[in-house]
Formats: sequence, C-alpha cells, structure tokens
Amino acid sequence: MSIQCPSCGSTQIMSRHLGRKVAATAGGVAGTASGVAGAASGAKAGAAVGFVGGPLASP
Repeated sequence: MSIQCPSCGSTQIMSRHLGRKVAATAGGVAGTASGVAGAASGAKAGAAVGFVGGPLASP
C-alpha cells in the first residue's frame, strides 16, 4: 500500500511519523519524571528510618 500526496496525488513521498515521535518523546519525559519522583520518595522514607534507627543502633 503506497502513500499518496493529498495535494497532487504523487506516490513519491515518505511518511514522517511526526505523531509517533512526539508521543515517544512525551512518554520518555513522563517516565523520567515518574522515576525521579519514585527515587525521591524512597530517599525520604530511607531518611526517616535512618533518623529513628540510627540512634537505636549506636551503643
């Protein structure tokens, strides 16, 4: 199945997949933001446990 130009009907064209590229970029940014948020949440929980557990573990 060949793609045709809507203006002139030529078949000598290529698709640019612009929507696919934009969606992939948006997904990558969202995934990165989610990962950073998860890491920050884990660091916060670890700091809380260390704050409580640190003095208890020292002699």
